[in-house]
Amino acid sequence: MPVIARFYNIIVKLYYIEDEHNPPHIHAKYNEFEGLFNIATGEMTRGDLPKNATRLVKEFINQYRKRLLSMWKNQDFEELKFKE
Repeated sequence: MPVIARFYNIIVKLYYIEDEHNPPHIHAKYNEFEGLFNIATGEMTRGDLPKNATRLVKEFINQYRKRLLSMWKNQDFEELKFKE
């Protein structure tokens, strides 16, 4: 599972399509907390990330939504830099 971003002690990963299911989503880990976020909506669909970490991940998704969806579809992964 490629790491596609690291910011504020949050690690964002994207699974390969053949190992994962739709809808397109990312996995975020912050210390012992984890969350699964729908790329299209930015909403956390599963997990227990704290409020501030959730807000930062949603901002990250909003910045890179088109690129994240492209990575999901094309499996062309790159590390992205979060710009707060």
